[in-house]
Amino acid sequence: MNKYTVNFICKDQQGHDVVRSEEIDWVGVDEAVEIVKSEWSGCDVEVIWAGIRHNDGGV
Repeated sequence: MNKYTVNFICKDQQGHDVVRSEEIDWVGVDEAVEIVKSEWSGCDVEVIWAGIRHNDGGV
């Protein structure tokens, strides 16, 4: 299984920058970015990096 990681800065309504990272299963990177933007719609999202993280099936 692959996970797409999106690292981003979220500027909240008080103007604070919050650095976050989300992992999304089984979608493309563009879709993962859109999911993050929709889930964090209450703040201005600036994507730092987004890409695939390979999972070798281990723990």
